[in-house]
Amino acid sequence: RGFALGAGGGLLYTDNGGQVWQTYAIDWATALPEEMIARGIFAPNLYDMFFIDAAHGLVVGDGGLMLKTSDGGKQWEVADSGFSNSL
Repeated sequence: RGFALGAGGGLLYTDNGGQVWQTYAIDWATALPEEMIARGIFAPNLYDMFFIDAAHGLVVGDGGLMLKTSDGGKQWEVADSGFSNSL
């Protein structure tokens, strides 16, 4: 399993060693906190990803955005980082 992330909220994943990549669809209009949208962030750039173990991981990006997963990246939810600067 692998992940790739980048500009415009792009998050890709593969379950077959990179032979096929699929887009993980995130509806940023409903996922982002209102404070981020008020600052003009509608599709944040994602900068880094870290998995603590096979199930628990974090993604960070623009405006202090943090996403977390507890199921190996099958589902992501916005977490409060406490920051407004890019991570």
